[in-house]
Amino acid sequence: MKIYISGKMNGYPNYRDKFNEAENKLREIGCDTVNPCTISDVLIQTFSYFNKKPEVSVFMRDDIIKTM
Repeated sequence: MKIYISGKMNGYPNYRDKFNEAENKLREIGCDTVNPCTISDVLIQTFSYFNKKPEVSVFMRDDIIKTM
């Protein structure tokens, strides 16, 4: 089963730790996970190469593609 991990990010200082913890627990029970923190890291690196910051819609579009 593939599970997209979702939760509050903006204004939540430890969201990466919580998302990674959830991913680890889900993988332990055999789930295939999509962690938006991991996906966002790649997008941020790519956009920063061009001195740009991706819009939230770019993150969401990429997350949806990864869940398919």
